[in-house]
Amino acid sequence: MRLVVGMSGGSGVIYAIRLLEILKQMKLETHLIITPAARETIVFETDYPVSYVESLASISYRYKDISAAITSGSFPTDGMVVVPCSMKTLSGIAHGYEENLLIRAALVTLKERTAVFHHKMGGTGIRNLKLFLNLFTTYYQAARTGR
Repeated sequence: MRLVVGMSGGSGVIYAIRLLEILKQMKLETHLIITPAARETIVFETDYPVSYVESLASISYRYKDISAAITSGSFPTDGMVVVPCSMKTLSGIAHGYEENLLIRAALVTLKERTAVFHHKMGGTGIRNLKLFLNLFTTYYQAARTGR
């Protein structure tokens, strides 16, 4: 199984970390994209360094690398999870605004008709994405502000 995991800047990065830990234990192939805001959230909400989170994935991509293999329909995947998913990322997916690798990979996943899941999202943009699964949860682990 080959799964793309995207982490955008919303609270709940621990869900993505736990998911990556489990997928690694299962020896599944994972391709990880972490947005700059998610990198900050990892630091604020957890005691894990970003390098640890990246090490959980089979391959970790640069956020702006829109020519990465996962942006092509000829690179087959079994789906994509965006956890947590910020409104900005969801809006970009809903409206096809391919400004970064995470959004582009999600759009390719939708185009190829494999599943894209996101975490903690609602709003009007979701109506445009019929292949999304809503997981309405909130999780704060040692959340602290940057101030």
